[in-house]
Amino acid sequence: MKFLDFFIRKPNETIENGSAYRDMSIDAENGEELMIETNDNRRHVKFTGLSAEGDIGIFLNDNEKYYHYGRKNGQLYGSVDSLENAKKDIVAKFQRLVTKSIDGREDEVAQMNMHIEAFPPNENQLKPKMNVLTLEINKLKEQIELSEKFEGWVKSNIASFENGFIKGKNENLARLF
Repeated sequence: MKFLDFFIRKPNETIENGSAYRDMSIDAENGEELMIETNDNRRHVKFTGLSAEGDIGIFLNDNEKYYHYGRKNGQLYGSVDSLENAKKDIVAKFQRLVTKSIDGREDEVAQMNMHIEAFPPNENQLKPKMNVLTLEINKLKEQIELSEKFEGWVKSNIASFENGFIKGKNENLARLF
């Protein structure tokens, strides 16, 4: 059961049965990834689960964009500095999107806490949802830390950019010499 499926579950299915909450927790903890191969034999990662959500998913599935961006950068500039600066720029974009997602989840948790304080019987209904959101927040914060080292979810975009950069640099060298 995916996180959003919780809100559209069947009337006879309750969070108290334990399995629905367990499934949501597993989905929140695991950012599943699926490796696929493109027609030109370049490999990239197609994300699913939490990593495929909203703007983060759009960003992470833009490997081709970053490959072509790297290729153009390699052809025009080709310096180590331009490569490193572009990689840092990709990470900064990723971190902005993840931070925005974290902020939204933290707001939801705060609103749920207000509802629990106002009417304590809501705790049984809201606490499992808050736990899932907290797991997701932790996973997203982990991805911000990993991105500092060009690892985690952002790694596929960085690798696509680097591959394009090398290809563009080599094309430019072949043209010149």
